[in-house]
Amino acid sequence: MASSIGTQADFSMHSGDTRRLEITIVDENSAAVNLSTATITWALSKKDSASVAPKGSALLTKTLANGGITIVSAAAGRCDVDLASSDTVTFSGDYYHELELTILATVSTVLYGAVTIIKDLI
Repeated sequence: MASSIGTQADFSMHSGDTRRLEITIVDENSAAVNLSTATITWALSKKDSASVAPKGSALLTKTLANGGITIVSAAAGRCDVDLASSDTVTFSGDYYHELELTILATVSTVLYGAVTIIKDLI
């Protein structure tokens, strides 16, 4: 099963841009985690100023059910999180994101990190 500590993956983007996060989920032995029975949730919140941690509740959430996450290859552990232009158009500043994987009764945070959103001029 995927590591419960997760991998830190920071990124930056401009507000109002589209963005695809291409993610491969592996276990503690670096073997792909089969996603065929997985539930996957990705969320974005404001970031705590002192650490890479959430501050407050989620401002944006993507799931398999709402169409924001796509499994590209279940056997290879590959999924994409798609951010639409409208998702971030009003955001700027420092944020926190994380991806949570549930398979059967096992819940793991497999990815987390800081997100810097730069206010777009155009």
